[in-house]
Amino acid sequence: MAVLQQSNERPGTAIIVRMAQIISILAILMSIYQLYISLTLTISIMQQRAIHLGFGLVLTFLVTSFKKGWEGTAREWVVKAVLILLSLAGTGYIVQQYSTLVERFGFPTNLDIIFGSMIVLVSLEASRRMAGRGFAVIAILAIIYALAGPYLPGPLEHAGVQLPRFLSFMYLTTEGIYGSILGISATFVFMFILFGAFLNASGAGEFYIRFAVALLGKVKGGPAYVAVLASAFFGMISGSGVANAATTGVFTIPLMKRVGFKPYFAGAVEALSSTGGQIMPPIMGAAAFIMVDFLGVSYLQIIKAALIPALLYFIAIFFMLYFETKKLNLKPVEESEIPSLKPLLKANFHHFLPPLMLVVLLAVFKYTPLYSAVISIAFIVIASWFRKESRMGVKKILKALEDGARGALVIVAVCAVAGIIVGVINLTGVGLELSAMLINFAGGSLILLLILTMLSSIVLGMGLPTTACYIILAVLVAPALVDMGILPLAAHLFVLYFGVLALVTPPIAGCVYITAGIADAEPMRTGLEAVKLGLAGFIVPYMFVNNPILLMMGPPHLVLLFFITAVIGTMALAAGAQGYLLFKISWVTRVLLIASALLLIHPNLMTDIWGIVFLAIVLVQQFMKKRRGFKAGAGEVPIR
Repeated sequence: MAVLQQSNERPGTAIIVRMAQIISILAILMSIYQLYISLTLTISIMQQRAIHLGFGLVLTFLVTSFKKGWEGTAREWVVKAVLILLSLAGTGYIVQQYSTLVERFGFPTNLDIIFGSMIVLVSLEASRRMAGRGFAVIAILAIIYALAGPYLPGPLEHAGVQLPRFLSFMYLTTEGIYGSILGISATFVFMFILFGAFLNASGAGEFYIRFAVALLGKVKGGPAYVAVLASAFFGMISGSGVANAATTGVFTIPLMKRVGFKPYFAGAVEALSSTGGQIMPPIMGAAAFIMVDFLGVSYLQIIKAALIPALLYFIAIFFMLYFETKKLNLKPVEESEIPSLKPLLKANFHHFLPPLMLVVLLAVFKYTPLYSAVISIAFIVIASWFRKESRMGVKKILKALEDGARGALVIVAVCAVAGIIVGVINLTGVGLELSAMLINFAGGSLILLLILTMLSSIVLGMGLPTTACYIILAVLVAPALVDMGILPLAAHLFVLYFGVLALVTPPIAGCVYITAGIADAEPMRTGLEAVKLGLAGFIVPYMFVNNPILLMMGPPHLVLLFFITAVIGTMALAAGAQGYLLFKISWVTRVLLIASALLLIHPNLMTDIWGIVFLAIVLVQQFMKKRRGFKAGAGEVPIR
C-alpha cells in the first residue's frame, strides 16, 4: 500500500523481482496452454481465442507502461490493475458464458455490450503499446466510419451501424475481434514464434552466426556476406526484421566496419538482410500464416511460391556486395575471429535438423503447420541432447516458453485490433467500394494500379508492423489487383513484399534506424543505400504478378530456366547499380547492364534473349578492354 500512497516513489527491489517472477510464470503458462490446446482442442474455438487474448492482454499491460516516465509510479500501478481487470473480465465472460451467448445469438444484453466495450478499449490500448499509435488510430477511424456512415460525404456515405450491433458483432461473433485473424495468432503464429524461441534457446541462433563467419569469413569483404547469411538464417527464426537487425547487427556491423566498409553501407547491408528474413521460407513472418486464411491455400503453397523471389532478393544482395568488395579491394575477416568450419559443424550439426524436420513434416508428410510446429518443438529438445554442451534442461525449456510468449505479444495485440478493422470492412462493404475506386483511378492500367498498390504498401508499412500492414492491404487493396486479372496468391505476395520493404525505405525505415544507430551512421544515407542494394526486391514483385512462373506455377523446366535467367539478371542489375563488372564502367555501360537486368528478370523467353544479347555486348567490351591493358579498378584509364 505504501507504493500507492506516494505517487512519485519507485517500487522497491523486492516488488520488481516479484513482478518479474509473476510475468515469467504467466508467460510460461501461456506457452504451456498453447501447446496443450494445439494437441487437444477441448473447448470451443471462441473460448480458445478468448483465453489466448486474455493471456496476451494481461502480459502486455504487465510488461509495458501507459506513458513514458510513469514506470513504477503509483498511477502506473493503478492503470495496470484497471486494464488487467478489464481484460480478465472481458475475456473471462466469453469463456464462462459461451453456452448462454450461443443460445441468445443476435440478441445482446446490456451486460454483453458493457463487456464488449471493455474488450474493444483494452485491445486498442494494447495495440498502441505494442505496435505504436498508427494502427490504433486506423482502428479508431474505422470504428468512427462504421458508426457515422449516414453523415459522411459522397462515396464514403453508407447506412451506418448502431453501437449495440457494432459491439455485439465485434465481441460476440467470430467475425470481429475473435475472428479468424486472432485464430491464426492463437494457433499457427504462436507455435512458430515458440519454435523460434526454442531454436534460439538451444543455441541455434548463435551457431547460425558462427557458421556464416566460418563459411564466408575468409572471403574478401566476408563480414558483409556473413551479415546476409546470418540474417537470412536468424530472420527465419525471429520473423521480425527489427528484432533480427538488433540481434545480428551488433555482431556483423562492427565486423564490416573493421574490414573497410563505410558505416552507412554496413548499416544498409544489415537492415536489408534482416528485412529479407520475413520473406524467406520455410519460416516466414506472421503475415504468411494470415495469408493462408485469406486465400484458403496450404502453408506449403505459400512458402513454395515465396521461395524464388526470396532467393533472388538475397542473391541480388550478394552480387551487390561482391562488386562493392571488388571495387574497394577489401580484406577478409581477421583469422583469429574465424572459427574452424569442420569442428564447428561436428559439434553443432544438430541445429540444422529442426528446420529440416519442419520442412519434411510440411512437404513430405503433409501435416498441418500447427501440428508440424509442435512436433518440431519437441524435436528441438531431443536434438539438443545430441551434444552435452547444448542440452536443454528444465531451465532452458522454461526460458524458451517464456521468450515465446513474450515474442507473441505484439502479434496478439495486432491481430485483435485487425479483427476490428476487418469487421468494419465486412459490416460496411467499404472493401468492394475501395477496390472499384482504385481500378477507376488507375484508368484500367495494370501498371498504374501496381504502382499505387506499391506506394500504399510502403506508406502503410512505414508506420505499422508488417503483419498489420498486410492485413489492411489484403482486405482493401489486393482485391483490386485480383479484379484486374492477377492471381490471388501473386496479389497478396505483392502487397506483403512491399509492406516488408517499407522497413528499409526512407524517410521512416524501422530497420534502418536500428542498424544506423549500431553503425553510428546517418539514417537517411543508410536508408538510401539500402534501397540501392535492394533494387531487385523492388523489381521482382512486378515480374511475378505478370508471370507466375517465378512463383513456381508452371512446368519445372520453365521454372528452372526463368530462375537461372533471373539470377543472371540480378547480377547485371548489381553490376549496373555498383558501376563495376570486371573493372569500373561508364554510365553508358551501366544503363545497358540495367536494361539487360530488367529484361532478364522478367520471365519471358523473348525478353530473356534480348537481355542476354545486351549482357553479351557488355561482357565482350569488358574482355576486349581488359586484353588491351585496362587495369581492374582503374576505370576507363588504360595502363601506361
